[in-house]
Amino acid sequence: MRSEPSIAPVAPICLRAIGHALDFALILAAWLVFLAPLKLLVGEVVFNRFLLAGGLGAGVVLALLYGMIFLYLSGATPAMRYVGLRVVNFDGQPASRPERLWRLLGAVASAGSFLLGFVWAAVDDERFSWHDRISKTFLTPTNR
Repeated sequence: MRSEPSIAPVAPICLRAIGHALDFALILAAWLVFLAPLKLLVGEVVFNRFLLAGGLGAGVVLALLYGMIFLYLSGATPAMRYVGLRVVNFDGQPASRPERLWRLLGAVASAGSFLLGFVWAAVDDERFSWHDRISKTFLTPTNR
């Protein structure tokens, strides 16, 4: 007799928000480390729209690299590991690389809509964000 696998519970929104905040802090720290040599090389920095556009572009590139290295390649970001989250698909199995890539692309869409895709989890019946639905994956607490 074959038993059906149990579907993992969706991680609470507050735990996911803590993970996102920690990931954002790590990306911000990397961005500041990236900009520190600029200040040392250039000296006085004149803030204008070109500097703002370049800084924002560098931040976006760092965020995408962060997602590709940690989420896509290793399966979890440092913040996810720290707060005890893992990515599973809708069958409750660990998410495959293609599913994690769709999750990353969906997160770009969620963030690119002025974070509406992330906020959507607060009103969704199953507490899924846009990138959860796009990738057919979600975060669940790890079994510690």
